[in-house]
Amino acid sequence: MEVKVEAKTFPDRIELTQSFEDPHFSRDPIVNMHREILKLKDAVVRDALISLGWTPPEENNKYIEALKRIANPIEFMQREAKQNGDELNGRAAILLSNDAQYLKDIAKEASAP
Repeated sequence: MEVKVEAKTFPDRIELTQSFEDPHFSRDPIVNMHREILKLKDAVVRDALISLGWTPPEENNKYIEALKRIANPIEFMQREAKQNGDELNGRAAILLSNDAQYLKDIAKEASAP
């Protein structure tokens, strides 16, 4: 019997997989235990990468959203006003969209812990 362990990397995780050439082993409790160990190793590797400075994609989403808000602030203001049941003041929206401090504040908000 041959056991293969393979590591696959994805943007949000690393998966360790184990395969056996013998199909009867797929129902073996020891094999299932090995699968659970691999899941734990995945979590340990992910935590180690985070401690070394790797940023998981779910944390990058706030930066991407902030960049979208900075690139098109009026669209964001329209969406926010609609969600709150408010009417957007066009003049104020244009002034804010051209205000460097407003755009900086969006970036600062995204980078806050």
